[in-house]
Amino acid sequence: MLKEASIFKQLDYSARFEWGYDGVEELAGHSDILVIIDVLSFTTCVDIVCGRGGVVYPYRTRDETAAFFAQKQGALLAGKRGEPRPV
Repeated sequence: MLKEASIFKQLDYSARFEWGYDGVEELAGHSDILVIIDVLSFTTCVDIVCGRGGVVYPYRTRDETAAFFAQKQGALLAGKRGEPRPV
């Protein structure tokens, strides 16, 4: 049986990593700085689009130049999650 050893709490390390909301709550009480990296939404979308034969053109900023870039590529600009898009 595994006990709650420090290796699982990562107490001996200066950089610690966790997953999801529970992980953030756990580390918040023991950390001076939290860095949240959210790549799963984007990579999941890329996987779905490419898996269905589509192409993704990543673009750095979400401003008026993004729509121009999408138009130039002959692509649709992705909207907010759950927002309907005209086809």
